[in-house]
Amino acid sequence: MTNRLPPPARPRSIARRTPWWIAGLLVLCAQSARGQSFEIELGAFWALSSTDLTVYDPIFEQDRLLNFESELNLPHNQTLAYLDLEYRFQPRHMIYLDWRRLHRTGENHGVMDPFQFTWDNQRYQVDTGSYLATELNVDIVRFGYGYRFYQSEKIAADLLTGLHFTHLKLGFRGDLEMTAAPTHVPGSYSELHLEVANSVTAPLPSLGLQMEYQLGKKWQIRSHLQAFYLSMGEISGWMGEAEIAARYHITDALSVTAAYSYFQVGVDYQPEYSDLNVTHRFYGPMAKLAYRF
Repeated sequence: MTNRLPPPARPRSIARRTPWWIAGLLVLCAQSARGQSFEIELGAFWALSSTDLTVYDPIFEQDRLLNFESELNLPHNQTLAYLDLEYRFQPRHMIYLDWRRLHRTGENHGVMDPFQFTWDNQRYQVDTGSYLATELNVDIVRFGYGYRFYQSEKIAADLLTGLHFTHLKLGFRGDLEMTAAPTHVPGSYSELHLEVANSVTAPLPSLGLQMEYQLGKKWQIRSHLQAFYLSMGEISGWMGEAEIAARYHITDALSVTAAYSYFQVGVDYQPEYSDLNVTHRFYGPMAKLAYRF
């Protein structure tokens, strides 16, 4: 009987032994060498917020705007985290992705003005003097493509197109009175301590313009403006965004930016038996730190 030796072990490839983050850095360096670049920008947004919800006034029997900050005690000032990724390739093209987050809660132990809202085939009422805890979470992701249609020694202009994804979560907890029930269920007027929550994701296409002006070797003024409106089926939405910023280049790769930003988004969500109409805006100064590979 002939003893066969096992085949020699195949050497492990360099790719298998290289950590993923080192491989990623090598790819970015190679891209930079070919005239491409990748930028990571982190920052903080000291935002002033204002949020309105369309509700029904049972006293005057008409719709009105409920302000979350003044009537439901949600914080008016808050610091938001900010992340921006930008990839430029060839002289005129770029892909960008940024994310902002605003999560807030508030409590009111004595609601001043009663209001009603409808969700899931049920109308709820909050009476004067009721306890109400509110949660409002807003996450906004902006993803798109930019084309540089003008370039001179000091001025550059990009046309922006993409999508804004707005994830909105709204919840009420407290003394909610059910004032209307589904048609096949008898009406209920008893006061309950319950929680009503809903979540909506609204993708909005957007068009915009970005301008850059080079003040010198180190300083740069940047601004962008984006807006759009879309109505499709059960959901409609609108958004507007404007920002002006001054950027200082510490090195060729590292820069800091001071900016002022304004953002407004509205979501009108009306599936069967429900109605949610929220307008949210936040604005204020920003500070950012960016590194370009």
